[in-house]
Amino acid sequence: MEKIKKKIKILANGIIQKENKFLLLKRNLNDVDSPGEWEFPGGFIEFGEDPKEGIIREVKEETSLNVEIISIYKILSKEYEKPGKKIHLIRIIYLLKTFDKKVKLNEREHEDYKWLKKEEIKNLNISDYLKNLI
Repeated sequence: MEKIKKKIKILANGIIQKENKFLLLKRNLNDVDSPGEWEFPGGFIEFGEDPKEGIIREVKEETSLNVEIISIYKILSKEYEKPGKKIHLIRIIYLLKTFDKKVKLNEREHEDYKWLKKEEIKNLNISDYLKNLI
């Protein structure tokens, strides 16, 4: 009998709002997991990294924005399976603020960004977790 590996992964995403619009990033079409999906900036927390430091690092890497944490908005939990693995994904959604004006994308991960009103987000191809937030 094959032993199934169990793994916990922690993700952090940031909600950045300016003038009633939210920053969303579009994943590259060649992305393995979610090609072309729109999402809030963020990513995996590295081993030993404080999630607060991780979200600040991820947003800076993906957008060049300097951000400050306002608060935790929500924590989501999801389990899924891959061949030989069970994964428990914990996603921490932070409310963030920035005073920076210009977004500069890391084009290895994302191909576009938009500042959108809440009602405009629903019309996009958005990540599953985002569907549950709006």
